[in-house]
Amino acid sequence: MIRLRSRAARVGCLFLAALWLPRSAAAAKLEDVVRAFEKNKDYVQPIATIFGSTTNSGWYQSSAVPRGFSFYLGLPINLTQIADKDRKFTGTWTDNGCKQYHKNNPSPSQSCSETTKYTAPTLFGAGKGPVLDSSSYSPTTNSIAGTFHVPQNDGNAQAAAFNWFPFAEPQASLSFYHTEVKLRYLALPLGVVSLSLPGLGIQHDLASFLPPLPVSLSVAANWTWMHGEWKPGGDVDGSVKLDGSSGFYGFLAGYTYSRWLEVFLETGWETATLKTGGDLTINNHPGTEKVRPDLTLEGRNGFRANLNIAVHFGYDAVLGQNLGANLGNQVSLLAYRYKGK
Repeated sequence: MIRLRSRAARVGCLFLAALWLPRSAAAAKLEDVVRAFEKNKDYVQPIATIFGSTTNSGWYQSSAVPRGFSFYLGLPINLTQIADKDRKFTGTWTDNGCKQYHKNNPSPSQSCSETTKYTAPTLFGAGKGPVLDSSSYSPTTNSIAGTFHVPQNDGNAQAAAFNWFPFAEPQASLSFYHTEVKLRYLALPLGVVSLSLPGLGIQHDLASFLPPLPVSLSVAANWTWMHGEWKPGGDVDGSVKLDGSSGFYGFLAGYTYSRWLEVFLETGWETATLKTGGDLTINNHPGTEKVRPDLTLEGRNGFRANLNIAVHFGYDAVLGQNLGANLGNQVSLLAYRYKGK
C-alpha cells in the first residue's frame, strides 16, 4: 500500500473529487474500477452527469447586463447533490451460450435464461453488485456444458457516503453595451489526479433593442472543457484520461427592487459529455492485463431551472437553488463588480 499525505491524496479522485477512490482499498477493488472505464459504461456514467451539474452552475450574477463598461471578479461556489439516479442503474444481461443452446434445441431439456434484467450500483452506489450467469455451450454434445457465475462491480463505500459534492471555480467577466463575456479557469495538479477546466460564457441583455420593461431579460450560454488524468498507482501502471465538455443554453428573467435586491430565474438546457482514454496495465502476479479505456459518457443532464437572489452593493452576492439532473445550491459571496459611468 502507498502512504498518503493528505485527505485529497488518500481518497484520490478522477473527476475533481467526484470519484473518491480510496488508494488504501484492496487492489482487486481498484482493479475492478479501472476495468469499468473500458467495459462498464453504466458504472462510471454518473461522472459525466455530475460534471455537467457542477460546471454549468453559478455563471450568472444578474439577469441584466449594463450598457456601460463593467468588470467582475468572483468565486462562485456550487453544492451539487448526488441523486439516487447516480447511485444505481438497470441493465439487461445476455447469456450468449444459452441463446446458442436454445437456437439448436427446439425442445430444450436444460434450463437457462437468455436475458436477465438486473439492478446494480454505480461507482457512487453502495452494496454488492449482482452475480449473473453465463452458459458454456458445447456444439459437440449440443448441450450446456457448464455455467459460470460472473460478478458485477460493487459500489464504492467512500463515494456512497457523500451526499453533496462541492465545486468552486474562479470567474472573471467584462461587459459593454449589454453584452458580458465570462471566463473561468481551474487547474488541479494533485499528484494522482491532474485537471484543467477552462470555461467561456456569454450573456446578452435584450434591453439593447426592447422597449423599457419592468423586468430584465437576457439570453445566455456557457461552456466548460475538461482535460483530466488519473494515475491509480499500486498494482496498476499507466493512467486513465478524461476529455469532455459541458454546456448550458438558456434565458434569464429578473426583477430588481430599489436597484440593489434582485430575484432572477435562469432556465434552459444543459449538456455534458466525457470521453475516456489511456493505457493501463494491471499487474496480476505473475501475469499482466491490459486495459484501454474507450468509452463515451453522456450525462443525463437536460432541462434545468435556477431561482436566484442577488444583492448588488458594489459587488454581486448571489444565493440560489438549482433544479435539474441534480439538485444544487449556488453560493457566491466572494465577488466584486466595478461599473463605469
